[in-house]
Amino acid sequence: MNATAAHRDAIELLQQLGLQEYEARCFVALSRRPRGTAKEISETSEVPRTRVYDAVGVLESRGLVETQHSSPKQFRAIPIDEAVQTLRAAYETRIGRLRQALSNLDPVESGEGGRGRSPTRCGRWRGRRASSPGSGS
Repeated sequence: MNATAAHRDAIELLQQLGLQEYEARCFVALSRRPRGTAKEISETSEVPRTRVYDAVGVLESRGLVETQHSSPKQFRAIPIDEAVQTLRAAYETRIGRLRQALSNLDPVESGEGGRGRSPTRCGRWRGRRASSPGSGS
């Protein structure tokens, strides 16, 4: 994978993990350098400088960026392994909340807004089997 593809891939993956485009672009830009000012991040990330401050603020609140309050302000991304762990923890928290929310749903009885089909009349079910991860089924 060349550098351009890796750059694009990193931004897309960060967006899939919940970052907005400018946040992902700023994080990738900061990951490529030891530290940077808003101007430097803007030049590297192609994010408007006025929006860099917002994006970096969100990244800082998520624990992905640290700020040095100097003049001008300096920003740096946390180490990649720490960032991955931070993103993983946030993702796992959301997955846990999703599991809980889905578990708390009231079941719908036949005839209560269902599509009027029963599994026996639909034919064979398709798709991934409902099983726990690692169960081998």
